[in-house]
Amino acid sequence: MRRPSPLTLISLGTLVLMALAAPFLVLGADQALRTMFNAPIRWIPEKFDSLRTFHEFTSQFDVHEMILLSWPDATVDDPRLDLVAEEIMRRQQQRTEDGLPELFVGVPNGYRMLQQLTSEPQSLSRTEAIERLKSVLVGPDEKTSTLAIELTPEGALDRRIAHEIALASAEKIVGLPRDQYLLAGPATDGLSIDQMSIESVQTLAIPSSVLAFLLCCVCLRSIWFTIPIVIVAAVGQGLVLALVFWLGLQMNAILIVLPPLVFVLAISAGIHLVNYYYSELSDGNFVTPAVDAIRKGWFPTVLAAVTTAIGLASLMVSEVAPVRHFGIVGAIGLLVTCALLLLVLPGAMEHWPGRKQAADKAGFPWWSPLAGSDDNWIWNQSAQLIRRFHRWIVVTAFVLLAFTSIGLTRVSSTLNVFSMISETTKAVQDQRWFETNVAPSVPVEIIVRFPDLAGDPRMLDKVRVIEKLQNEVLAVDHVQGVISPYTFLPPIPDGGDVRSVLRRTVYRRQVEKQLPMLVEAGYVRQVEGAQLWRISGRVEQDPDIDYGTFLVELEEQIAPAVSAESDESFPISATYTGVTSVVYDVQRALLKDLFYSFVTAIALVGIVMVVVLRSVVAGTLAMVPNIFPTVLVFGTMGWLNWAVDIGSMMTASVALGIAVDGTFHFLGSFQHALGKGADRFEAIRITYGHCGRALAQTTFVCAAGLLVYNASDFIPARSFSWMLLVLLVIAAVGDLVVLPGLLAGPPGRWFRSERQSKIATDTRDVTTE
Repeated sequence: MRRPSPLTLISLGTLVLMALAAPFLVLGADQALRTMFNAPIRWIPEKFDSLRTFHEFTSQFDVHEMILLSWPDATVDDPRLDLVAEEIMRRQQQRTEDGLPELFVGVPNGYRMLQQLTSEPQSLSRTEAIERLKSVLVGPDEKTSTLAIELTPEGALDRRIAHEIALASAEKIVGLPRDQYLLAGPATDGLSIDQMSIESVQTLAIPSSVLAFLLCCVCLRSIWFTIPIVIVAAVGQGLVLALVFWLGLQMNAILIVLPPLVFVLAISAGIHLVNYYYSELSDGNFVTPAVDAIRKGWFPTVLAAVTTAIGLASLMVSEVAPVRHFGIVGAIGLLVTCALLLLVLPGAMEHWPGRKQAADKAGFPWWSPLAGSDDNWIWNQSAQLIRRFHRWIVVTAFVLLAFTSIGLTRVSSTLNVFSMISETTKAVQDQRWFETNVAPSVPVEIIVRFPDLAGDPRMLDKVRVIEKLQNEVLAVDHVQGVISPYTFLPPIPDGGDVRSVLRRTVYRRQVEKQLPMLVEAGYVRQVEGAQLWRISGRVEQDPDIDYGTFLVELEEQIAPAVSAESDESFPISATYTGVTSVVYDVQRALLKDLFYSFVTAIALVGIVMVVVLRSVVAGTLAMVPNIFPTVLVFGTMGWLNWAVDIGSMMTASVALGIAVDGTFHFLGSFQHALGKGADRFEAIRITYGHCGRALAQTTFVCAAGLLVYNASDFIPARSFSWMLLVLLVIAAVGDLVVLPGLLAGPPGRWFRSERQSKIATDTRDVTTE
């Protein structure tokens, strides 16, 4: 009995280990998905001023985020609003008795607030009271109302439980089916993003894998090779998810796109390796095709994996935690997946059933995967076109690079619920309903710091300043409603006669009596040496709003009014915070990371290119087709003012690695042909025959597999798939058009080693004459 070869034993051993590891990968992946939590305010370090200010605000006022809860017929006169609020707080009291952390600060609602404002001591008219509550707790129609469930920092962390308590309370009091309640607010947005991102993996990973499997079978014309390639790619998907759990990280909307990425890269590497095997057979090597294929293919495959890992690892320079995690987990997952592929495929090659039939054939048609460079009509014609138009190709490529590189300076980013969840989902539809019928759900906070004076003789001045600043906030574009301590107080008395003086004295005493209520409501806080009064605005959530500009306009509107009211005896200052300001800083950090990580990746990959090609000039020239996809796509987005979301942002450094994959395979074959004495044009023709099919196949299979994610309601997964699809196609153009164009012209001289130059000394190079 013939003993199995070492390649067969290694392949079988690796498959056994993968089978044994499979349950642990599935368990780890499942646990990772359970940790899904998206909160951009937790993605950046404390050194960011906006985050530090926000944490100071949450610690002082013990409020973090909110949930807006309503139902279709909820009005300001509906006592069920207050009954639901009481039920929520009753359940919290039960949690407190059970030793569990408090989730809710309070549950203000339109019904309770209207009753309070129209009763003693405020005694406002119904019209005045509703005007104060409009676009905060009461809609523009002056009827529709809502509960504003304010969460503690613990409630923001346990937002799933907080939502469950809120909905269970509403079901008990109102009695409607759960799907008829309307929910909005930052906490609701985050929970919806969590659910959608998990669903994108759970529902689309299998269809994507099945489609890639079928297309791989068609392209390779062999189920024998397709099975191990897809198995390894699937293991790679499970591995990166499990790594998130094993490394103690938290799954989020950025990391969720790692599985399809690793799957695509594994499929690409597998197709390239199989085509090396087919190339050996087409050259007549029927004795040791597997050994020779791996001997020729392992180095460019490993090199491509390493450089792609470098592109991913470059993301570790990021200040945004999920981006750093994306880099490290992606790099580890890719390298391990590449190693598994190199261990499994050789055994499959040694036992390919079609090997004997291939040996019996004298030649192969151009469409066969075994067709050599001499038999392949399409690639021969492609080489002829490159020979004729290489100058125009290079000039066009450099013009496009120059034009789109300017567009890179115009790239902007977006990070809000409308950039993450499809318009057709209930979460977005509820959000739109609140924006139209009640109030915006994005809070912006202004904390006014007053001096804490003995006896507080300036209490009336404090109320007057708050009223003035509240009106200034309402004057800023996109602010629809404001609630502040003044909302809860009677109108300030006017006039200068004796009776007015007496009224102001009475008013001051009323305010002093109301202070405990304002503290309990979460709008006034006493700190060492100062009193903090909170003005809370409600801002539209719209993908077209530049929140950076909005925050600047807000400060420019309020700062002069603060300065005008402040003096040495009564110093006043204002601090601006809220989720909006922190998210804006996260957006800026993501854009900065996009630039620095890409520059870092270019530098590191460029060094690898120079070392491998043993020429600074050749290494630099080889980077042109590699940066071509990223610069072209992101530069075009900049010119078109298309915002980059977190899904598409992750593709920048990844695209560099994908392009490098094809470049290494193409250059390896090109230099191999030169080493056998071919001139540069002939080497390009031979390389097309050996690598062209593999590059086209990987682009086709991977792009189609990614396209499945376009059906996702989770927009980052959708944009990731589209962006990577476009980048794959442009990377193929870079490797199959731009790179041959460079090699066929004068720059191609730099890609010839000294030994190759001596071999080709007497060879007439038609492309350089």
